[in-house]
Amino acid sequence: MEALWTNISTGEISAYEQLYISLYKRFFNYGRKFTADIPMLEDVLQEVLLTVWMQRERIPALQNPHAYYFASFRNALFARLKQAQNMMPVASVSEEIDFSADHFIINKEWNQEMQQNLLRALNSLTPRQREAIYLRFYEGFSYAEVAVALGITEKATYKIMARALLQLRSTMNLPILTVLLLLRQLPV
Repeated sequence: MEALWTNISTGEISAYEQLYISLYKRFFNYGRKFTADIPMLEDVLQEVLLTVWMQRERIPALQNPHAYYFASFRNALFARLKQAQNMMPVASVSEEIDFSADHFIINKEWNQEMQQNLLRALNSLTPRQREAIYLRFYEGFSYAEVAVALGITEKATYKIMARALLQLRSTMNLPILTVLLLLRQLPV
């Protein structure tokens, strides 16, 4: 990937075409985890990949171009999602507002049920996975700090966390983003 980036930064169009082909499907699949809006997703893909080409001379030599590309795409996608969320028509906002007591009661019950489901799912993890989740989400440790605390490599920490999150997603039958939000909201 670094050699490809070097060729792109010098203006080699065939290197850009190769990068475009290799990243398009990966970005598309990654973006689908966050939105089902295909036209918007394709717009963001086009914008990011075009920006890579247009700003190739301004972007410094990259240590890890792969991470840079994904971070650029992710940031652009989240900005677009936030923009789309903020552009909701005023009429639809007023129709969606519901301040009834029933709404708050149902919402509170749903939150309690989700927290109970999360606790059951957490208890289904291995002790090592639970400890990694605790350190990462409740103590705010970085992956490197979790690795030191558990006495394992950082790579092993990523693997443990990935497996734990996949199991939580599977057990709870929820999207990974919802699981992550629930983990951040669960009281210790």
